[in-house]
Amino acid sequence: MKLSVVIPTIGRCSLVRSVESVLTISDLCEVIIVTHNQRQIFELVKDSRVKVIEIKEKDACSKRNAGLFIAKGDLILFLDDDDALTLTDEEYKLTSSILEDGHFTGAVFDTCVLQSEKQRIVRKGNGPIRLNDIILKNIIGTTSSVLLNRNLLLEQGILFDSRNLCRQDFDFWIRLLLKKSCSLYLTGIIGLKYDDTNIVDRLSKQKFNKKFQSLIKLYLRHITIKPILVFTIFNHIRYVTSSIISKYR
Repeated sequence: MKLSVVIPTIGRCSLVRSVESVLTISDLCEVIIVTHNQRQIFELVKDSRVKVIEIKEKDACSKRNAGLFIAKGDLILFLDDDDALTLTDEEYKLTSSILEDGHFTGAVFDTCVLQSEKQRIVRKGNGPIRLNDIILKNIIGTTSSVLLNRNLLLEQGILFDSRNLCRQDFDFWIRLLLKKSCSLYLTGIIGLKYDDTNIVDRLSKQKFNKKFQSLIKLYLRHITIKPILVFTIFNHIRYVTSSIISKYR
């Protein structure tokens, strides 16, 4: 199954590494880099499969949606511009085979996290994912670790919500699993690497307030859909606010 990789970017220097990490996959048909300022994209890897598109929206959700609409592959991967795919060609074919019959919408990789020159493997398990796995601890996390069936996403109208300033992945996985025809599978394959030591984002009080308000609205929307999601409020607000406050300090 042919693969399209969509990379929303703000012009990080790690973008080249992200692009290069997927070029070894033989079934790759394109890498779509989506930016709001093409002048930020300097000379990248010279490969005919790499294309750059510019949109006026600055948020990652709008950039992912733009890439989804123009992608040509059967499968799609939304890779962040500071992450790197570590799948071998054989591991990709094994992962994509899980999605061939259309029973599963997405296949999830385990992750290798770099922290202060040490590696930590995040094992997520093996087998189908339940809604509660997302509700209670967002077992998937980043979109970079999931191979998705592009056609099923479009058929079900599942897009990223640009109203969310944070936890966009959490919102996306919930809405996907609330669709009876959609499901996700944990592969147990380590397929992604990201550097956690660079996540030092000094936030102003204004940014903090905007993210907090966005987070509240996100959970309120899901509570109206499914009452059980009320249990996520305390868990995720505590997690997100504590991480944001620690960075602000």
